[in-house]
Amino acid sequence: GRIALVTGGLGGIGTAICQHLFNEEVRVIATYFRAGDHESAKRWQDEQHKNGYDFEIYYVDVADFQSCEKLFETLGSKSKDIDILV
Repeated sequence: GRIALVTGGLGGIGTAICQHLFNEEVRVIATYFRAGDHESAKRWQDEQHKNGYDFEIYYVDVADFQSCEKLFETLGSKSKDIDILV
């Protein structure tokens, strides 16, 4: 199946996009920044899971090249090729 990477996936529009893609049988990876509020991101992920959505989440600052590079190194090490980028 296809894999989508949704930057800012934990926001209102991002959540709707993640849910839509998931409903289209796309595996969804959502990124967040939220000033490093990992607990809030985990709560979002748990809430989505309770609603039937299974999203992976990763912290990334898209304004920082090294942060983006680290994310793609992590995804590459897990053999995750991105088909859709939002």
